[in-house]
Amino acid sequence: MSKASAKDTAPTWAHALAGQVAGMVGLSVVHPIDTVKIRVQTNGGHAMSTASSLVRRDGPLALYRGIGAPMVAYGLINAVAFSTNTSVVRLLREGIDPKWLPRNSRGPGEPSGSGRSGAGDGDGGGGAQTQTPLLTNPWLVGLVGGAAAGLTSSFIRGPAERVKTVTQ
Repeated sequence: MSKASAKDTAPTWAHALAGQVAGMVGLSVVHPIDTVKIRVQTNGGHAMSTASSLVRRDGPLALYRGIGAPMVAYGLINAVAFSTNTSVVRLLREGIDPKWLPRNSRGPGEPSGSGRSGAGDGDGGGGAQTQTPLLTNPWLVGLVGGAAAGLTSSFIRGPAERVKTVTQ
């Protein structure tokens, strides 16, 4: 088994923060191009002439008009995507912790009553405490993690795109 990297052991909130920063940086690079694209689609013309007239008329910050709401939204989109991917990949690689399962599905050796005092046969609940990976193929783990990230972030992406287009 390979040694875990810092990325693999980082808490989910760190992945969410990395996603937030990545989304904000990415948007700050792409937003001026997107602003010009929207103007060309709306008013016609060529991209370079539209960009130069916009900058000449309203200044260079005009290329960043309407970036406030998308800045928050794109950060949130990536934060959700990064943290979802991390959580799903960990779940698939590590399996489900038996303490999360309902009492009646824990397996043999687990107390079925209120036996939370630690009393029992001393073996820690038998084999029920082991976790089995749900998927072992790294390609499938990545595919399922990415699909889950795309699905969850799409609930934010759709409305964010609409707001961004209207405010430009």
